[in-house]
Amino acid sequence: MKVFEKNTTNKNIMKSIEELQELSLVLTQYLNKNISEDKVEEEIAHVIIRMRYLYKYKFNKRNICRHINKKIKQLDKNVNNR
Repeated sequence: MKVFEKNTTNKNIMKSIEELQELSLVLTQYLNKNISEDKVEEEIAHVIIRMRYLYKYKFNKRNICRHINKKIKQLDKNVNNR
């Protein structure tokens, strides 16, 4: 995406942080029944776009996948131990 190319790495990381914070706020508001699902879905989309940048251009994909697989195994283990 052109926006990622025009921004510095620091700017892209700061925008990622901002989007994650907005999602956190919107999810909290959703739990308190003050916000629509559409707003939550919009913020999720914004986060996915920013995470795509971090995944594709900034950090090691192999390590990210390794951590994803590790977390999925941990979650599966936790569910099976209930």
